[in-house]
Amino acid sequence: MAKQVRRQHTVSRFYLKGFSSDEGQIQQHRLKDGRSYKSSINDASVIKDFYSVEVAPGQTSDYFERRFAEIEAPAATALKAILAGVWPITPEAKESLAVWVALQHLRTEGIRNGQVEVQALMYRLVIGTSGKARLRKLIEEREGVDVGEDRLDAEWQELTQPGGPKIQADSRQHIQQIAELLPGTTRMFTDMQWSIDRFTRKSLLTCDHPVALLPDPEAERWDGIGLATAAGFAIPLSRHVALVISRPTTTSLGTAMPDMQIPGSTKLADSINQSVLTSARQRIYLHPDDGELLERYQMPDERSREFGANAGAGLISEEGLFDALEPSPAFETARAGDDGRGVSISDIEWPIPGRTFTWSGGSDR
Repeated sequence: MAKQVRRQHTVSRFYLKGFSSDEGQIQQHRLKDGRSYKSSINDASVIKDFYSVEVAPGQTSDYFERRFAEIEAPAATALKAILAGVWPITPEAKESLAVWVALQHLRTEGIRNGQVEVQALMYRLVIGTSGKARLRKLIEEREGVDVGEDRLDAEWQELTQPGGPKIQADSRQHIQQIAELLPGTTRMFTDMQWSIDRFTRKSLLTCDHPVALLPDPEAERWDGIGLATAAGFAIPLSRHVALVISRPTTTSLGTAMPDMQIPGSTKLADSINQSVLTSARQRIYLHPDDGELLERYQMPDERSREFGANAGAGLISEEGLFDALEPSPAFETARAGDDGRGVSISDIEWPIPGRTFTWSGGSDR
């Protein structure tokens, strides 16, 4: 039996080679404290057991880490051809690279954390609009215990705090989300217009979330940006080559603009690098000889959250926003993909899966 892979890359190692020295060294810049240091690409973006799933009590499987490696192999071949000057690449190579770009976006910590944050905010909103009396009833019915004021206060405070309850990220849920979104995201990328930008004098950097979403210039400042709303995507492929994927445009004759290749400029390099910096969460990666880029651009702060923690604060009330009977649909959170019925506090699974808070004070009622 093959040894289980436990040191798992959240950014593909073959991709990071494009930003490393001949000796396989890459410079990492940590946004948390501004520390920069060199390391092997073997050690960059590694998180132990990040994609491993539990298949039995105390037993995990690295199946998905190995499956990702199968997707990376043809993408690495396509990337190698592009870096060698080949363009356009074959439709098969483009498909392989599109799968990898989609996977690279979906496999990141930011996607996993965002998934957990949405769940936590949902719990906060549903419980916070239901009130403490309904929360007490939920706990007592599910646990068969009396809930005193001390526990009720502690539960309420943790569940309705900014950001909602603390929930442990789950690799299985993340893998399921990847499986659901990967085919459609791949098709979207494949059908878009691709531009290869080559730079001879300017250098590019990358980060722990290298697929940078480009905002729609006509969107309002408060509009969110995601896969469905982004105007395009920028992915540095190496320190001197970038891929920009854009929404399809048409020529004056009404035909779709073909994929293209253009010489890079200082303005374009700055635009791509700034987009990548905006996409970063914790770390910047760059070639050891390109340290001046850290001085050229203003480094962003470490991003610890994907969504605002205080969403729905005005709706949270200890008394609840509903009458003594059933919750009002006006304040319920709609389920996606079902009959549109709202979610009430009675629909919540209790104990909340993955929640890190536990009450240890016993019954005081």
